This record gives sequence, C-alpha cells and structure tokens, in this order.
Amino acid sequence: MFRFDKYSFYHIPKTGGKYVLYCINKIAKTRPHKGIHSNPLYNKKHKYNHSMCVFRDPLDWYKSYFRYRIKNGWKIKKTNTYDGFHVLDIHCKAGTFEKFIENVIVYNINGYVTDLYLRYLPFCKHILQQKNLETELKNLLENFGYNPKIVKKRINETDKSINTDISSELKEKITCIESQIIRYYTKRRKVTYD
Repeated sequence: MFRFDKYSFYHIPKTGGKYVLYCINKIAKTRPHKGIHSNPLYNKKHKYNHSMCVFRDPLDWYKSYFRYRIKNGWKIKKTNTYDGFHVLDIHCKAGTFEKFIENVIVYNINGYVTDLYLRYLPFCKHILQQKNLETELKNLLENFGYNPKIVKKRINETDKSINTDISSELKEKITCIESQIIRYYTKRRKVTYD
C-alpha cells in the first residue's frame, strides 16, 4: 500500500504496481509513503473514495508470475517471514507453464488469484485495468486534479520469451476456477465507470 497526498494505492503483486508508483512519484505533492504490505482490511486509515488498485486478467497474472519465478527462482525455502507467494512456489513449482497451471488447479480449487484479489477489489473505489493501465491511470489522476505525464514504458516487465502456452482445455479450467473474480470485476467496472 502506498499513500500519496490524500490517496491510497493498493499494490496487488504482479499487476503493474511499480509502474503506477513510478508515475505517482512524478506528480504527487507529497512523496508516496509506503505502508506495510497490507490490503485495505488491515489499513486503519483506509478511505474507500480515495483508494485504487489494478486488476490483471487471472491467466495473464499466472503467466507473469511464472515468468518471474523462472527468471528469478522459486521461493521454496521456509522462512520465519510468511510470504503468501511461498505457498504457490512450494506447492506449484514447475519447469513448464502447463505443469504450473495443472499444479495450481490441483492445489487451490477456488482460485489463487480470486483469493488474492478479493482482499483488495471490494475495498477500492477505483479499479484500473492492467491492459489499459497507461490510459486509465492518466484519466484517474486527472480526475484527482493532477496533470500527469504518463510514460509508456512499463517497469519490471517479465521476460516474454519464456513460453506460457497451455492447451485450450487447461485454459478453460483455470478460467472457470477464476471466474468468480472475473464476474465480480466485470460487474464493478459497469458500476464504477458508467
């Protein structure tokens, strides 16, 4: 979570948060203050009308996470500090994206990304779409009264050369498992932006 001026940006990992922070740093009157890694439920100063986060399609989220772990290594060593991603790494680690998704399906039948997003989306007034992040962030910051100079360059983008192809059957299964958050997001977008 990052606070700047009177606003809060909740950084859901692997959704473009470093890019958003980079852009906020360019225009905020006060330097963004990083709070503890928290979601709105744990933030006592949470103000719904002044909060935002970014939604990324669940399959794209898994692709980004897999590419990141292939490049940077899986965190499978248990530590004293709990990191929710260690759960994915310990139970779903694989050498191919297809096997990774198979492991995700077996390990978490409810959908890992759905569980992650439900800690943020219901509590944020503004939900930006990752695939249109530059445009939506610019529009939102203008609505907040800023004059943003949004750059087109993404920060911390994963290596697209790592293969993330899966069968249509497997894609259908993971989409079905994550359908709750996709439906929720689609409904919220209609309410928030129409």
